[in-house]
Amino acid sequence: MASVEFQVLGTVGAVGDDGPVGLGGGRMRTLLAALLLRAGRVVTVDQLRLDVWGEESSLSPRGVIQAGVSRLRRALGDTDATLIRTDPSGYLIDLDGHTTDLQQFRELTAAARKVDQPTHRIELLDRALGLWRGDPLQGATTGTLVDRHASALAEERLAAAELRAAARLHSGAVDAAIADLAALTTSSPLREGAWLLLMRAFVAAGRSGEALAAYDAVRRVLADELGADPGPELRDLHQTILAGATSPVDSWPVRTRLPLTVAGFVGRDDLVRQLRATLADADGTPVVALSGLPGVGKTTLAIRVAHELRSTFTDGQWFVALRGGGGVPRDLAEVCGELLTYCGVPADVIPTGLEARAGLLRQTLTGRRVLLILDDAGADGDVESLLPNSVGAAVLITSRHRLGALAISVGARCRTVDPLALPQARDLLLAAEPGLAEGEALDELVRLCAGLPLALRIAAVTAAGLNLSTYVAHLRDGSRLDRLSLGPGHLGGVRAAFDLSHRALPPAERELFALLGLHPGHEFGAGVAAALTGRSPADAAGSLSRLADASLLIRVDVDRYAFHDLLLEYVCEQVSKYPQAIVARARMLDWYLYSAAAAAGQIYDSGIAGISDPPPTGLVPESVVGVDAALGWFDREWDNLVAAVQWASEHGLDDRCWQLAASLWRYVEARRRWQDHRTLFATAVDAARRTGQVQGLGGLLNDYGNAQLMSGHPDRAIDAFEEAHELARRANDSRREAVATGNLGRVLHLENRHAEAVPYYRECYQLCGKTEQPLGQANAITNLASCLMRLGDLDGAEEAAAEGYEIYRTFEYRRGLAMAAGSRGEIQLERGNYREALVHLTECLDLFRQLGDPSMEAEAQVVIALTQEKVGDLTAARLAAAKFVQFANLSGGPQTTEAFR
Repeated sequence: MASVEFQVLGTVGAVGDDGPVGLGGGRMRTLLAALLLRAGRVVTVDQLRLDVWGEESSLSPRGVIQAGVSRLRRALGDTDATLIRTDPSGYLIDLDGHTTDLQQFRELTAAARKVDQPTHRIELLDRALGLWRGDPLQGATTGTLVDRHASALAEERLAAAELRAAARLHSGAVDAAIADLAALTTSSPLREGAWLLLMRAFVAAGRSGEALAAYDAVRRVLADELGADPGPELRDLHQTILAGATSPVDSWPVRTRLPLTVAGFVGRDDLVRQLRATLADADGTPVVALSGLPGVGKTTLAIRVAHELRSTFTDGQWFVALRGGGGVPRDLAEVCGELLTYCGVPADVIPTGLEARAGLLRQTLTGRRVLLILDDAGADGDVESLLPNSVGAAVLITSRHRLGALAISVGARCRTVDPLALPQARDLLLAAEPGLAEGEALDELVRLCAGLPLALRIAAVTAAGLNLSTYVAHLRDGSRLDRLSLGPGHLGGVRAAFDLSHRALPPAERELFALLGLHPGHEFGAGVAAALTGRSPADAAGSLSRLADASLLIRVDVDRYAFHDLLLEYVCEQVSKYPQAIVARARMLDWYLYSAAAAAGQIYDSGIAGISDPPPTGLVPESVVGVDAALGWFDREWDNLVAAVQWASEHGLDDRCWQLAASLWRYVEARRRWQDHRTLFATAVDAARRTGQVQGLGGLLNDYGNAQLMSGHPDRAIDAFEEAHELARRANDSRREAVATGNLGRVLHLENRHAEAVPYYRECYQLCGKTEQPLGQANAITNLASCLMRLGDLDGAEEAAAEGYEIYRTFEYRRGLAMAAGSRGEIQLERGNYREALVHLTECLDLFRQLGDPSMEAEAQVVIALTQEKVGDLTAARLAAAKFVQFANLSGGPQTTEAFR
């Protein structure tokens, strides 16, 4: 059908290519309006009944409405029912290809709120208000539609008229603004915003008497109609006029009070664009809070953005520091007074006290396009008294703290300024000192400055004219914090920047901050923080969050934190000031030890030698339940655990070194982390030798041997297992002897020396039975089944695999069940019982999927593919083979059950 222009801002109607559409009486216009006001949405039959017929009863309301819709369609030429569509619950009008005056009005007013220039805003609002042809919804005389919608539409018109009047006042068209506002306050006398603008317009025109008369008028109206007094802004302006000032300022001083922008600004293009767009939004009073660690360039970024927005904020861009010398917070009343002088308010007019000054500041900034930069706000973010409350102004706050409270109270947008990435950091160095030579020395200098703009600029200045390689070596081999400084005590130095934030910390956070310097890994959470301080995990979590909010920690996850590189160097200096550091590091290692032991016990119920005692009083180890949770904890903490083992060895804490390494084996085995961790167990073996702990040494030799075996060094593995076997035999320790014996069998087994492996597995089985280790027996007999199968003894293999499977099932040990099911499947495959083999192999595959072990899942897929090929199901065989290829880049697991331990 042809395009139609619909109208609701006046008499409800429709205009087509041939002119106005004849709609008949009020009921048809009401029905059309009811659909137009909810264009694109289904209007239910019940809603249409209320809108169009009101509470009138009808024997068949749906039938009456259907008839009305049919007549409306005929009138509009909607013969194919594409304009007014039927839905099971009602009807909707689809305006695709058509327009409404209401839609145009709303689009124009939304666009007007987004533009910066008053003249452009006036032009858009003139067009929007020109669409109105009288009161809305005229002619829609039936039902309840007008009662429920007309006043809301009229409010939109009044808000647009008020916005246009404010734009006219802002543009200097004072007389036109007065005319608009006089009409507004006459037609809508309860609109305090319109009265405020009218009073300001009278003051701007030099007509203070009329402004006072306007105040009296609104005061009487509010008292008579609402029994209320005028709001605070009206009262403040009234008091200012009564005090004898014809205006809060004699003439507006358009001033740029910004520091110089830093030359060679690089690396923040995306953030600059985001900030410009947010601050230039004229619909409201945008507030943005920039946070980040000391020296990251928050103030430099804010100044840069302010300079780029000078043409937008035509009434001024003002920078004010919230801290004085030495980082001492300034009195906010003093700051507010400074801002009032920027406005041009005479000193003898500025009142005393923060509340009075803040009220005058808000009043003076009404209607002004001013950008305020409040630099270096404190942790509490108590700057609300300095914020304007009128459309057009904007505020950019910098702080070392994340000002979340402002986000809640005034809707501030919080943005974190991060250190520069390596390419941008390199660009900054070259921009600051173009004479620096590119190459390896420059790249290392970038890394030593860790993306911190303050450090980069100091390094560029210091390195100018020097041999860059020599300067980099000097910086690398000494204290970077001392050498990234512009001189003793200079406030621009990196150490001085860190000192300001550190001194502001409460005692509890300052202690935790320092003791975290003992942590050997990169990331950490509340558990280890609690161990370092002896506090509860909840208390430690609160302190970590506050340190992150103060930009002294980086929040890498919901409950995980890390240090910036240069801050880590700083904190390691601080820890030397705390005599409790020796006790704290012991608690930290204990936390990792007991937490790892508990998690390992969830993977496989095995005690860790040397830690049968309960945790020390006050220590709260991590508590995880279930294999998946345990593996997840190890995944998160693995780098820290490896670093803790090495750290304990380097600091002479040999007991904790070997005990902690011993607690890690079950995870290494479960995740197949062989190759990179032979050195881990080698370090622990050396520590156990130094302590003379025979039992611990034997266990670690088995772990070390298995790591060597699975990373491709069977000869070294045999040496370790034989030493462990001899230690156990001499100590008459049958349990440890069983472990070493089983592991010797595994080496021969994996080297395809199956006949030699069989007696070791049989001996291991007997020793495990003697020492009541049923899972050890299951391991031995399942591995024995694999060897017997390869030696052709299928009956013996089947019997052994079934026994192992039953033991694992009794203990609900999924990994063992998976291996035993796989062995049973391979045995049936050898027998030619392909379908029975598939049952066992599918169980094996499902179990490895549950365990999250892709390498063993891949091995199961290979055997399944071979079996399906034997069955003749080539499609399934190809699918299984393809899934194997999916895991081909992962290291394969052993063809035996777990290592003996």
